[in-house]
Amino acid sequence: MACSILMTMLWSQDTTAGLELQLRADVSSVVLNERFPITITLANMGDQPVTLYGKLLRGYAGGIVLHVKDNSGKEVAPPALDDDLVPAPSSSSKGRFLTLFPGHLWGRTEDISASELVDKPGTYHLTVTYQSPLPARLGQGPHFWGREKGSIVSNEVVFVVR
Repeated sequence: MACSILMTMLWSQDTTAGLELQLRADVSSVVLNERFPITITLANMGDQPVTLYGKLLRGYAGGIVLHVKDNSGKEVAPPALDDDLVPAPSSSSKGRFLTLFPGHLWGRTEDISASELVDKPGTYHLTVTYQSPLPARLGQGPHFWGREKGSIVSNEVVFVVR
């Protein structure tokens, strides 16, 4: 089976804080079990610093969740669930927080396989959501982006599995 990934370069933005989330997949064709890179980026497009938990981990407990929908718009349950755990911050965990100043970016690139997302041929739509893994009361730094702020949704990447 082969998978074609079409890249979209739009941003999703939380207009109250200027925090934007982007998903990028730079690959045109891949076999179902072959790995390909995705890049998840948060950018501060506002005029004030925003502090985030310093790791972009996968799963609802980690902050980053991959969402796949089929061509009809129905959410597809992944074959396996991601769920990285975030250690509770302490007074000595200052290095676990990252302040994004206006105009700064932060993100991660990782290799995934289409078989981690879907298990049969079709056209699929991939988005990513970011929600802080920590409540505001456990955050450190200026304008900490806490769990209470809700989720930010990325742009959509369409891929075809054959």
